[in-house]
Amino acid sequence: MKTIQSIDRAVLVMEYISKNQNCRLIDMSNYFNLKKSTLHGILSTLKYHGLINKDSVSTKYTLGSKVFELGKLYEDNLSIKKIAKPYLIKLVQDFSETVHLGVLNNLTVLYIDKEESPHSLRMTSKVGTTDPLLTTAIGKAILAYLPDDKLNYIVKTSKSNELTDYSISEKSRLLDELSIIRKKGFSLDLEELELGLNCISTPIKNSINESIAAISISIPSIRFNKIILANMRKELLIISNEISQKL
Repeated sequence: MKTIQSIDRAVLVMEYISKNQNCRLIDMSNYFNLKKSTLHGILSTLKYHGLINKDSVSTKYTLGSKVFELGKLYEDNLSIKKIAKPYLIKLVQDFSETVHLGVLNNLTVLYIDKEESPHSLRMTSKVGTTDPLLTTAIGKAILAYLPDDKLNYIVKTSKSNELTDYSISEKSRLLDELSIIRKKGFSLDLEELELGLNCISTPIKNSINESIAAISISIPSIRFNKIILANMRKELLIISNEISQKL
């Protein structure tokens, strides 16, 4: 596989620092057989992004707080998957519809787990793929419970995806809907992502009531009605709250 040399070097430098805390520039230069000027550019970039620290007195390098932050996010995702798995299975058993667990991934929602409906007519998706935030119930459930500054930034910078005639393209309408979602505790995608497909979602929140993930049920329009929606909403609200309490 073809790789990018500068990124390869940055990764190797980080691995070296992780195993040899309080490293000196000269030590790394000798170890990698790189010119100090080349290595300094790599270190400066890593430091700029918070991935390493440089002590102002000793000039030695250590891993930065960003590494802890990224590791914690990875750990949280694993923890959420483990805790949520039995609930995903239960939801499929109760409703026979596809259930997803998703997290925020830049300006998209990333599916980190799913349980498929036994029906031949069902939503098709794969774990590890993404969908737009603004046209999915799971994306809107996550967005609604983000801090206001982050929510407004994402809505402002996200591309409006008019995937169907039901997609909401106006940012002002979307912000109004997110405000309603925050009050009600659940979100809907009524054929906004794909014609003939509906979805309901509730957020999974941390200890300060901010969303870190969301769980959703997708159902084709042919099987969708108000009674089923009410039952799904009731169970999703209970389940997402239980998962949040266990994190």
